[in-house]
Amino acid sequence: MLLVRARAEDLDWRLWMDSLIAALGTSALGAALVFEFVADRTGGSTLEQATTLAYPLLDVLMLGLLIGVVGLTRWRPGRTWTLLTLGVAAVVTADIAYTVEAAGEVGKPSAAWIEPLYLLGAVFLGAEALHDRTSPIGTGSRFDGWREMVVPGAFAAVMIALVAIQYFGHARAVTTILWAATMLAVIARLALSVRENQRLADEVRTDRLTGLGSRGRLEVDLDDACRRGDRRPATLLLLDLNGFKQFNDSFGHPAGDAMLRRLGGRLRDAVGPDGVAYRMGGDEFAVVAPGRRERAGEVAKRAAEALSEGGDDYELSAAWGAAAIPGEAEDAESAMQLADARMYAQKQSRRLARAGAGRSSTAAEVRLERAGDREALEQGG
Repeated sequence: MLLVRARAEDLDWRLWMDSLIAALGTSALGAALVFEFVADRTGGSTLEQATTLAYPLLDVLMLGLLIGVVGLTRWRPGRTWTLLTLGVAAVVTADIAYTVEAAGEVGKPSAAWIEPLYLLGAVFLGAEALHDRTSPIGTGSRFDGWREMVVPGAFAAVMIALVAIQYFGHARAVTTILWAATMLAVIARLALSVRENQRLADEVRTDRLTGLGSRGRLEVDLDDACRRGDRRPATLLLLDLNGFKQFNDSFGHPAGDAMLRRLGGRLRDAVGPDGVAYRMGGDEFAVVAPGRRERAGEVAKRAAEALSEGGDDYELSAAWGAAAIPGEAEDAESAMQLADARMYAQKQSRRLARAGAGRSSTAAEVRLERAGDREALEQGG
């Protein structure tokens, strides 16, 4: 418990609940299969019975506790928790085997295969003690949708099976069937709720016009990126279209919406697996790219090019700004402010350059601006 307390970061309450369900379910399964078997066959004085039953009871609870901790890691325990679990599991298996054989009146328990299990458990625990670093239990990823049903659904099915086994020996079949049917209906109701919640969440997280992530999803993902920044650096890119207002005024809002849909699709394709693209609203877009800023430079170049398009009567390009997490910003608000300030500084410098030239931008001028953007990227922004 001290190790969990020292290593666990801010965890979703659903993860704690899944861990509790896994721990209780494992303990209930062990109690039904082992503890009751031993309890039915234990005799002697009260002290002798308590001593005999203490082994399976505490072993089952200890194993349930470790399974609960593994659940906290989203079933990716890493070296530390794997070695701890294997060590305790070996000791638990040896204890239970010894107790069951002794209680089962099959003669003296066989030391030939039971005692080596204790040694194996000591080896695993010793190997964990030599491992000097324990990975933190963090918020590396969220679990949404049907993944929320895995742990409660699996252990609910196990409990239904156990209760059915118990009740068939003490109650009429119709009672057991109705009870199990009720539990299955509860699980089905939860599954339908998860499906509906997932549909609503997808609508909130998705920009309806472009199909990109919404501003709300950007805020959530950016908060996650900042929390993981020390272990997984990331870069926030903010992009704003130049010339889109004139395009809208010239061709109308339906044509503007069609343009945004087209550019949004190109931005998503340009970013690909190297990040997540979002539409913040209007003609503003964003990208969260994992990796340090130098690595995200190529993503920024592709994103800016994807949001550029020209025709006979219009020319669209993208001004952008970047903020490195955690190198330049420790939280979402400061990352947004820094990237926004750099984006509008670039936008303003272009306006001043055109005003100084005393003429409006031409297609060749826009191409020169893009070349300047690429050069700035190559020099670190």
